[in-house]
Amino acid sequence: MLLLRLKRFLLKRLLALPEPNGRRTGRLGELFALMTLRLEGYRILETNRHLFFAEADIVAERNGEIVVVEVKVRRGGVYGDARDSLSAKKIERLRKLALFWSEGEQRNARPLLFAIDVKGSKVCYSILEVLEYG
Repeated sequence: MLLLRLKRFLLKRLLALPEPNGRRTGRLGELFALMTLRLEGYRILETNRHLFFAEADIVAERNGEIVVVEVKVRRGGVYGDARDSLSAKKIERLRKLALFWSEGEQRNARPLLFAIDVKGSKVCYSILEVLEYG
């Protein structure tokens, strides 16, 4: 119940931002993603994990499977949708992060995109598997 209340609070904060502020919007988006993943049964292993070649916003586990999550937030649609914002370079880094975790934990890990789009008074999100670029 507390997680659901926190998630609703973060939704209101995302909608209340007066103008785009990349750092603040990104941090609120990451917190929103954390709450959503927890509500969907994921156990959060790490956040903002820096390795020498990349950073994972969230590393989580559910039913023995590890996911490496990149969170993207877009406001207003001016720069396109969040789901379209991953470059080929970022996708390759996410795949390397998932491989790193797979080897370290000796179980499968897969890269995911948590895409959040804020348009007017509406927040839409989706959790997408990162398969390939384009």
